[in-house]
Amino acid sequence: MKKVICYECSICGEQYDTEAKCGTCEEKGLEKPIVAVGDIVRTGRTFGWFNGNRRWIINPDVKQNPAHGNCFNECCCMVFYYVVTAIDRTPEDRHCLRYHLFTKAMSGQHGYRDGFTFSKDHYTPVVIKDPPVFVIKDSKDLIGSKSEYLI
Repeated sequence: MKKVICYECSICGEQYDTEAKCGTCEEKGLEKPIVAVGDIVRTGRTFGWFNGNRRWIINPDVKQNPAHGNCFNECCCMVFYYVVTAIDRTPEDRHCLRYHLFTKAMSGQHGYRDGFTFSKDHYTPVVIKDPPVFVIKDSKDLIGSKSEYLI
């Protein structure tokens, strides 16, 4: 019989053969949330079309500017309201938080109604101060939903 001693990070569950390696992992800590479930946010993602509720578009009257060519910035594309529906940890790095976002600007028939993102290295969610009351009310049925896709 052989006795094996290992050390497990109390945050992510990763196991290490030395206490020092485990300590280094635990020192990373757990990321602090930048938004909360129920917050209405926007992302860096824009769209040139929608097939859902037009009221969930921040800039519904935007038109593509021919001088910009195929520009995918908010000067030429629509920006959607999203609601933060859930926050969990990523399977790849349990120290990192994953934010699940849903919008009603898209119906979901062709995708793009939902997605998850992170606080950095992707489309960081930014809280919208004083969002329209109808978006807050319309978002209640989405709370708790989780996306399977990166936004």
